[in-house]
Amino acid sequence: MTEVSNILSRSEEETLDIGMRIGKSCTGGECISLVGPLGSGKSVLTRGIARGLGITGTVRSPSFNLMREYAGRLTLKHWDLYRLEGGYRELGLLESVDGESVVVIEWAERWNELESFSTGIIKLDYGEEETHRSIRIGRNVPGFDGEKNNVACD
Repeated sequence: MTEVSNILSRSEEETLDIGMRIGKSCTGGECISLVGPLGSGKSVLTRGIARGLGITGTVRSPSFNLMREYAGRLTLKHWDLYRLEGGYRELGLLESVDGESVVVIEWAERWNELESFSTGIIKLDYGEEETHRSIRIGRNVPGFDGEKNNVACD
């Protein structure tokens, strides 16, 4: 992953704001892979992306469902690979990417091949403080295209 932005989020609200920026910049056809340990903010970031897409309802991690769809300006297809141990190609995940939707995949690191299909990769990790999160945004993530920086949210 070629890193474009390295952001320190100091709170859940700041992580939501980063997600909103991404969601507002999506045009359809994006496949965004989220990588990081349990509790690192993947679902929070996805909720922000949903808000940026104009989705107003509750957005939950699809851990037991594998995928949930939400209607907004574009359809959000939210995948979670946490509970899977293979058989990824048979899921139809790649087929779910189309010009009318944004696909967000939590636990994308479980499927090594996925990196070549993703339009953008975001790596999340814990920060030094309990509420802090390190968010490393790769190339081609909407809202951060071509913007090389290291920032803390204000």
